[in-house]
Amino acid sequence: MTITHRGITYTESAGTAAMILDLPLHTGVDQDDTTWLTDYPGGAGTAANALTPFSARQTDGSNARNPRFIIITWTGATAGATLTLSGEVGKIHGCFSEIATAGDSGLSYSGLEITHNSSATEALQILLIVG
Repeated sequence: MTITHRGITYTESAGTAAMILDLPLHTGVDQDDTTWLTDYPGGAGTAANALTPFSARQTDGSNARNPRFIIITWTGATAGATLTLSGEVGKIHGCFSEIATAGDSGLSYSGLEITHNSSATEALQILLIVG
């Protein structure tokens, strides 16, 4: 079953994923990002010494994605099953879960894909930090 929540699609190869929490971590602009000054008369780094109108941009510039803290459950995750993220997500920064089966390695991730490395079918609660 595939679910989509707030622009991110979660596709499982086995089992079922369910959204628990999707918390945006955005608190302001990146302190090094000056793209918001792009349309200011004179450009970035100039003094505001003229009363010329500000022209708003109709695009989001570099299309930077806000970091998000996500908790999902994945029930029926079989050995080697994958959970793939797509849509409004560019990178998985961290992926954490309990190891339900002793001696197994739990989860691994690469790109936008999470792999269940356990030898058993499990129900997992996964914490993700994405951007």
